[in-house]
Parts: sequence; structure tokens; C-alpha cells
Amino acid sequence: MDAIHGAEKRITLTTQRGTEEVNVKIPKGITTGKKLRLKGKGNMGRPGQRGDLYLTMKVGEHPVFKRTGNDLYVTKEVKLTDALLGTVVEVPSIEGPKRVTIPPGVKSHSKVRLKGLGVPEQNGDEYVEVIIDIPKKLTERQKALLEELRKEGL
Repeated sequence: MDAIHGAEKRITLTTQRGTEEVNVKIPKGITTGKKLRLKGKGNMGRPGQRGDLYLTMKVGEHPVFKRTGNDLYVTKEVKLTDALLGTVVEVPSIEGPKRVTIPPGVKSHSKVRLKGLGVPEQNGDEYVEVIIDIPKKLTERQKALLEELRKEGL
């Protein structure tokens, strides 16, 4: 989330002059592989002058969101009946929970787009991947109802 929203972190550097703590500003939307320049925080170069230090960023994984470019992806399981009839579900977003309409007849692994809810200031979107939860065990009544639906051509 620090890479998405930006942050300020305090890091410890070990240089020729010893150990030093430095504040580093993480810009909003930074991605893995981008470099941050810390002017004058490198090793000694010319007499009396310190060079610059470059930090190569590595953005960690988030437990809920998967990031691809400036877009964020999240999965949401829905019941079979909700997939067939449609429903409204709550999903996480970086702005807090959002209600999303799942259309009737949605297929598993379909994506619903939440425009503008990806990486802020980077024109990213959030995508909700719908996963249909197929029950492994059915009651006798559920089986009978499904058999009736089969006869109706469903």
C-alpha cells in the first residue's frame, strides 16, 4: 500500500563514514525496478564530496490485491445461484469496501471493472474476478430441484 499511496520511510545506510539513518520519500504509484536517487548520500567521490545513492525499488505482494501495471485485481467467490440470478456483493478497494453488481448469468473468471479504483493518479482501474463456488455436496432437496431445472433445459 505504501507503493500505491506513497509514503516516507526511515532507512539505515552503512557507508564508508559509518551508519546513518535517512528519510526516503516513496512516490505514489512506484513500481518494482524504479530507482530513487538520494543526493549526497553515497560514498566519497571527489575530495570532500559524497556521491549519490540509488535505491532500486522492489514492491512486495499484497495479501488481497494483485497489481498489474496501474490496475489492481481482486477475486470474489459467489454462490451458483447468485451467479445465475445476479447479485450485489461487497469487495475491498484501496478506498474501502465497495458494492458491486454481479450481472445475471456471469461466467466464472469473468471480470467486473471498477473504473478509477486502481493506482491513484496513474489512471488505474480495479478488476473483480468472479469465481463461482460450485458446492461439492448437495442435499437431497437440492438434487431434486436441480433435476427439475435440468428437465426445464437449464
